[in-house]
Amino acid sequence: MRILANTVAASAFLPELLADYLLLNPQTDIVLEELPSTAISQSILDQTADIGIVANHADLRGLESYPFRQDRLVLALPVDHPLAGRASVSFSETLAYDFIGLSDDSALQQHLAQHALRNGGPMRLRARAGSFEVVCRMVTRGAGIAVVPEEIARQWPGMQVRILALDDTWATRQLSIVVRQLAQLPLPAQRLIAFLQPQ
Repeated sequence: MRILANTVAASAFLPELLADYLLLNPQTDIVLEELPSTAISQSILDQTADIGIVANHADLRGLESYPFRQDRLVLALPVDHPLAGRASVSFSETLAYDFIGLSDDSALQQHLAQHALRNGGPMRLRARAGSFEVVCRMVTRGAGIAVVPEEIARQWPGMQVRILALDDTWATRQLSIVVRQLAQLPLPAQRLIAFLQPQ
């Protein structure tokens, strides 16, 4: 099965879920690819993938959707950063500071770049890293701030990183599983979709 997922779903939620599914279904093979949500919707419509996991800003016309998880983006910053005393912050306020981001081809980084331009950006990216862990480690050392999924930020409780809520409505997103027609998918794909939905 070919599964397309946005950055957060692919990094924060799917690794353990797909591993558990594969253990329960030894005859099933999975290819997981990361793409922006809008590109995923189009790929599912074009039938170049079986299953997609997208954020709620994607165009879902012509697709069936099923609940997956809620994704909340937060600001990770060094504990001595000028914003560290705040309980929350708007994304536009953060654009005055240096960022550590993901690579250009990251779906989340593309999403953030668009929001930055709408808010007077662009983001001042000091460095780009290949994973959220590397981003958070660089933030810990004071190289910049970062927007990361809350689920990811909580995975490294030992890191000296302050986590702030983002006030922007787009920072909280519903993630959905999308397909063209569930009934037309092979049985293993239907089983996977049922497995991935919140219990």
